[in-house]
Amino acid sequence: KHSRGHFYCVFHDDRGKPSMALNPHSGNLFAKCFSCGKSADIFDFANQIDGLPLQGVEFYNLTVPKVAEALKVKVSLGAPSETSRLKATLHRLAADVANILIQYPNNDYVIKRGWSNLTRIVTGTVGIDVVLDKLKSQGWNEQFIADSKLVFGYRRDDDGNIIRVPFIDADKFTFTISDSGGRPIGFISRQIDYDKEKHHSKYIHSYNSLIFEKSKTLFGVHCDLKAAKEHGLYIVEGPGDLAALHSAGIYNAVCIMGVALSEMHLLEIKKLGIRKIMVSLDSDEAGAAAMERFIDNVLVKNPIDCHLKCIPAPYKDADEYIGGGHSYIELPEQTTFQSSERFF
Repeated sequence: KHSRGHFYCVFHDDRGKPSMALNPHSGNLFAKCFSCGKSADIFDFANQIDGLPLQGVEFYNLTVPKVAEALKVKVSLGAPSETSRLKATLHRLAADVANILIQYPNNDYVIKRGWSNLTRIVTGTVGIDVVLDKLKSQGWNEQFIADSKLVFGYRRDDDGNIIRVPFIDADKFTFTISDSGGRPIGFISRQIDYDKEKHHSKYIHSYNSLIFEKSKTLFGVHCDLKAAKEHGLYIVEGPGDLAALHSAGIYNAVCIMGVALSEMHLLEIKKLGIRKIMVSLDSDEAGAAAMERFIDNVLVKNPIDCHLKCIPAPYKDADEYIGGGHSYIELPEQTTFQSSERFF
């Protein structure tokens, strides 16, 4: 181990100055190599160094007891349920996909959008064929990948036929969605050259699964949970808004990926020990209506210290406002009851 906390990466031929370090934003549960881009937890190291399996029944019967023994941790494993095994396998798959994505950063698109500082969220652009080839080389079954709801969705083409649609591909900029502990649980992608006449939607994302439920997911909450607890949590609508806040150095922020701010979101926020929220939904009619519903139907029943940061015209959202050279932090806040017009 290097004196500055770095150590040699075991996932590539790491020579000279050590390039791997624990990631404090994951609670030191993951290590990140700043040379090859690998993000790994203790089980990845056990697999790489000792060849212990990462999937299937062997993961529970062999890998977990071996790691526990090495750490001198007592563990008593009953027979895991089928659901528990499937959840664990989906978490492994999501982590493997994220580790592939991190190898293909799309800096040109990031610069084009005026973003920076996206180091706490795994992003990138990679063809689905590359993803599948790499996953299959790691032992994943293509049918399981397709059925996982993490990488593929389905829709009908113009002839009514059901076709498979990848959530990750060379024409998309993909964000990795992680839970509050930093574990990847899904993916959301923006069509890089979006054309509403050509594309069905600007954003597509993983379907709901055992590890991902969009209606209660706080995308980005793992990035600075400590600051969110101490100073409050900024809530914006889309991944572009979240990227803009990160670009401005604001990491105690989440986006709700275009869905209504719900009671389930609020319960998750409180469960994490966050007691203040600052909300900026899109400044269009849909955003205004969503905020009104949240105040009238959710906030009244589940009180929390809630403030509004209203995006002024002519800007539509936080991404446009920050991209226009304005300071989001200096944007005035008001409580939900300070204005008879609420926030517009």
